[in-house]
Amino acid sequence: MIGILCGSSRTNSNTARVGKAIKRLLIEKRIESTMIYMPNFEDYDIPFSNGGTLKPGQLSTFSESVHDCLANSKLIFILTPEYNWFPTPEIINLINQFGKREFAECWEGKVFSSLF
Repeated sequence: MIGILCGSSRTNSNTARVGKAIKRLLIEKRIESTMIYMPNFEDYDIPFSNGGTLKPGQLSTFSESVHDCLANSKLIFILTPEYNWFPTPEIINLINQFGKREFAECWEGKVFSSLF
């Protein structure tokens, strides 16, 4: 499976459009994929480092969908707009929170491609 993480918080952003285009191409090729799209801050509930940490078995619906996307994909596209040469805080925070030893299955043996 291929995972697509779209890290823009804007509805109908160019980042989301690129993610949807990749998803359509994969569907045409009959390749299974999943896309995590953050159209607004209502869905994004991953705590920032000063607000707590993620714990396996205690994930919200949104965090569980991100975990499943990362853990079950062999190739993961990370799409994010760049702000002053830096990805969005949501993507950086997502990587920091899921980058812990307890979530090693999200990173081991994966291929990542980032589009900024």
